[in-house]
Amino acid sequence: MPAAIIAVSLAAGSLARADVRVVFENPRGYTDASSFRRGGVEPGAGVLRELERYLQRLGERNLGPTQRLDIRISDVDLAGGFRPSAGALDQVRIVDGLEPPRITLSYELHERGRRVASGRERLADINFQWRSHASGRLGYEKALLRDWFEDRIVKRRPARRPG
Repeated sequence: MPAAIIAVSLAAGSLARADVRVVFENPRGYTDASSFRRGGVEPGAGVLRELERYLQRLGERNLGPTQRLDIRISDVDLAGGFRPSAGALDQVRIVDGLEPPRITLSYELHERGRRVASGRERLADINFQWRSHASGRLGYEKALLRDWFEDRIVKRRPARRPG
């Protein structure tokens, strides 16, 4: 009998996944994520899919089963910039410290069907290269999203207003 209870609990736990819905509005018009081309797929598709999966993983780790987060991303500007490379078909992204990552988004956090938090923000981190915890592919952009998620969604801190 205890084994059956554990099996039911595990099955119920896997069904109660966090619900994070990400919509990319007009991705062809994004500052430079749309110019990131690999393998002939939709411009920026790999970058955007990776950012979407990252946001969903943040939700799985931090949201409860009665919460839903809707995110609409209207621009992605990756850290650095693309430069033509000599003799290569793909462009080379150069991160020189002058062009920080920027992501423009709006969001709504729902709990038990009621909106409990919402906003529209332009995320940017001018100190992005000083981060020791930003590594790997899209590390600066993921660090930007992780910090935003922690502040707005987990801790529900309001956005700072420019002074």
